[in-house]
Amino acid sequence: MTPIQEMVWFYILRDWYWLDPKTGVLVKKETGKALGLLNTDGYVKIRFETKTVTAHRLIWLYLTGHWPKYTIDHRNGYSIDNRPHNLRDVPMRVHVPKASKIADKPCLRKKRRIYALIWEGMKREAENNWQRKIKKKNSLERDICATQEALPLEFIG
Repeated sequence: MTPIQEMVWFYILRDWYWLDPKTGVLVKKETGKALGLLNTDGYVKIRFETKTVTAHRLIWLYLTGHWPKYTIDHRNGYSIDNRPHNLRDVPMRVHVPKASKIADKPCLRKKRRIYALIWEGMKREAENNWQRKIKKKNSLERDICATQEALPLEFIG
């Protein structure tokens, strides 16, 4: 991706989406809906512009303004935990030894089901946090308007 495309994606992300720092979920500002689907490999994927991108890479772009140079590592090992403090950009030689290798298929299916339940809860929480933020902003704007209406005309400017 060219630096100009990277910059365009960054500004689109910042203008149209909000990152909930408590859950690490991107929420569309206009609709209040959380983005992303849990893929079979245990990572959250987001359809952005015309491409499908892993959520942790998109969140890294949102936070830093550039794509990761290396591989994004989840510090706690949970691939769905995309909170800002849990992500780091590390070379593959640091990332690979830490990665868990599960060969047991039933165990992997169970892990996916658990991740799916957790992901749905995180999405709901992020959507609720966005709604609370909007309500707080709207009530603050109403209070400011009410205060301006109560002031004499010479103070309003």
